[in-house]
Amino acid sequence: MRLASKESAENSMWMWITTFVPPLLLLLVQGLSVIDTLMLAMVFPLYSVTNFLEYTGLRTMEQTQDVKVYLLPFAFIAQTATIWVTVLVAFNRYIAVCQPFKAARLCTVVQVRPTTADTANVNPGHPNRLNPAFPQ
Repeated sequence: MRLASKESAENSMWMWITTFVPPLLLLLVQGLSVIDTLMLAMVFPLYSVTNFLEYTGLRTMEQTQDVKVYLLPFAFIAQTATIWVTVLVAFNRYIAVCQPFKAARLCTVVQVRPTTADTANVNPGHPNRLNPAFPQ
Protein backbone atom coordinates (compact mmCIF):
# COMPACT_ATOMS: atom_id res chain seq x y z
CA MET A 1 0.00 0.00 0.00
CA ARG A 2 1.37 3.39 -0.98
CA LEU A 3 1.25 6.30 1.42
CA ALA A 4 -0.27 9.52 0.12
CA SER A 5 2.11 12.39 -0.41
CA LYS A 6 1.77 15.61 1.54
CA GLU A 7 0.57 17.46 -1.57
CA SER A 8 -2.23 15.00 -2.27
CA ALA A 9 -3.26 15.10 1.39
CA GLU A 10 -3.45 18.92 1.27
CA ASN A 11 -5.44 18.78 -1.97
CA SER A 12 -7.90 16.27 -0.55
CA MET A 13 -8.31 18.39 2.61
CA TRP A 14 -8.98 21.51 0.52
CA MET A 15 -11.46 19.55 -1.58
CA TRP A 16 -13.23 18.39 1.59
CA ILE A 17 -13.37 21.93 2.96
CA THR A 18 -14.74 23.44 -0.27
CA THR A 19 -17.22 20.58 -0.70
CA PHE A 20 -18.70 20.30 2.80
CA VAL A 21 -18.23 23.74 4.36
CA PRO A 22 -20.62 26.41 3.08
CA PRO A 23 -18.99 29.54 1.59
CA LEU A 24 -20.78 31.73 4.12
CA LEU A 25 -19.15 29.91 7.01
CA LEU A 26 -15.75 30.16 5.31
CA LEU A 27 -16.23 33.92 4.93
CA LEU A 28 -17.23 34.34 8.55
CA VAL A 29 -14.37 32.26 9.89
CA GLN A 30 -11.87 34.10 7.68
CA GLY A 31 -13.21 37.45 8.87
CA LEU A 32 -13.05 36.31 12.46
CA SER A 33 -9.46 35.14 12.05
CA VAL A 34 -8.40 38.50 10.56
CA ILE A 35 -10.03 40.47 13.37
CA ASP A 36 -8.60 38.12 16.02
CA THR A 37 -5.15 38.59 14.52
CA LEU A 38 -5.56 42.38 14.71
CA MET A 39 -6.63 42.07 18.33
CA LEU A 40 -3.57 40.00 19.16
CA ALA A 41 -1.40 42.53 17.33
CA MET A 42 -2.75 45.21 19.69
CA VAL A 43 -2.72 43.20 22.91
CA PHE A 44 0.80 41.76 22.58
CA PRO A 45 2.64 45.11 22.66
CA LEU A 46 0.19 46.48 25.21
CA TYR A 47 0.75 43.83 27.84
CA SER A 48 3.89 41.88 26.93
CA VAL A 49 6.33 44.29 25.30
CA THR A 50 5.74 47.15 27.73
CA ASN A 51 6.15 44.88 30.76
CA PHE A 52 9.31 43.38 29.26
CA LEU A 53 10.77 46.86 28.70
CA GLU A 54 9.99 47.80 32.30
CA TYR A 55 11.46 44.55 33.64
CA THR A 56 14.72 44.90 31.72
CA GLY A 57 15.08 48.58 32.63
CA LEU A 58 15.14 49.77 29.01
CA ARG A 59 12.14 52.04 29.69
CA THR A 60 10.67 53.46 32.86
CA MET A 61 7.14 52.84 34.01
CA GLU A 62 6.13 56.39 33.05
CA GLN A 63 7.39 55.91 29.49
CA THR A 64 5.51 52.64 29.04
CA GLN A 65 2.38 54.17 30.56
CA ASP A 66 2.43 56.78 27.80
CA VAL A 67 2.49 54.00 25.20
CA LYS A 68 -0.32 52.15 26.98
CA VAL A 69 -2.52 55.25 26.96
CA TYR A 70 -2.35 55.31 23.17
CA LEU A 71 -2.64 51.54 22.57
CA LEU A 72 -5.43 50.68 25.01
CA PRO A 73 -8.33 52.25 23.04
CA PHE A 74 -7.25 50.43 19.87
CA ALA A 75 -7.10 47.16 21.79
CA PHE A 76 -10.64 47.77 23.08
CA ILE A 77 -11.86 48.51 19.55
CA ALA A 78 -10.31 45.29 18.24
CA GLN A 79 -11.74 43.30 21.16
CA THR A 80 -15.23 44.70 20.58
CA ALA A 81 -15.03 43.90 16.87
CA THR A 82 -14.00 40.32 17.70
CA ILE A 83 -16.96 39.95 20.04
CA TRP A 84 -19.46 41.26 17.49
CA VAL A 85 -18.15 39.06 14.68
CA THR A 86 -18.47 36.06 17.03
CA VAL A 87 -22.08 37.09 17.68
CA LEU A 88 -22.60 37.37 13.91
CA VAL A 89 -21.26 33.83 13.40
CA ALA A 90 -23.51 32.50 16.17
CA PHE A 91 -26.56 34.27 14.73
CA ASN A 92 -25.93 32.90 11.24
CA ARG A 93 -25.44 29.38 12.59
CA TYR A 94 -28.67 29.75 14.60
CA ILE A 95 -30.60 30.76 11.48
CA ALA A 96 -29.06 27.91 9.47
CA VAL A 97 -29.92 25.28 12.09
CA CYS A 98 -33.19 26.48 13.62
CA GLN A 99 -34.75 28.22 10.61
CA PRO A 100 -33.50 26.17 7.63
CA PHE A 101 -36.15 27.47 5.21
CA LYS A 102 -35.21 31.08 5.92
CA ALA A 103 -31.48 30.35 5.80
CA ALA A 104 -31.34 30.28 2.00
CA ARG A 105 -32.65 33.84 1.96
CA LEU A 106 -31.00 35.30 5.07
CA CYS A 107 -27.61 33.54 5.28
CA THR A 108 -25.94 34.53 2.05
CA VAL A 109 -22.45 35.77 1.37
CA VAL A 110 -23.90 38.89 -0.28
CA GLN A 111 -25.73 39.87 2.91
CA VAL A 112 -23.05 38.88 5.40
CA ARG A 113 -20.02 40.44 3.69
CA PRO A 114 -21.06 44.07 4.35
CA THR A 115 -22.17 43.20 7.88
CA THR A 116 -18.77 41.67 8.65
CA ALA A 117 -17.00 44.66 7.12
CA ASP A 118 -19.17 47.07 9.14
CA THR A 119 -18.45 45.15 12.32
CA ALA A 120 -14.73 45.16 11.63
CA ASN A 121 -14.70 48.90 10.84
CA VAL A 122 -15.72 50.11 14.28
CA ASN A 123 -14.76 53.77 14.25
CA PRO A 124 -15.94 55.78 17.23
CA GLY A 125 -14.01 58.84 16.12
CA HIS A 126 -10.67 59.47 17.72
CA PRO A 127 -10.23 56.44 20.00
CA ASN A 128 -8.33 58.35 22.69
CA ARG A 129 -11.50 60.25 23.52
CA LEU A 130 -12.70 57.00 25.09
CA ASN A 131 -9.75 56.89 27.46
CA PRO A 132 -10.12 59.09 30.55
CA ALA A 133 -6.34 58.99 31.14
CA PHE A 134 -5.70 60.76 27.83
CA PRO A 135 -5.26 64.52 28.32
CA GLN A 136 -7.94 66.41 26.43
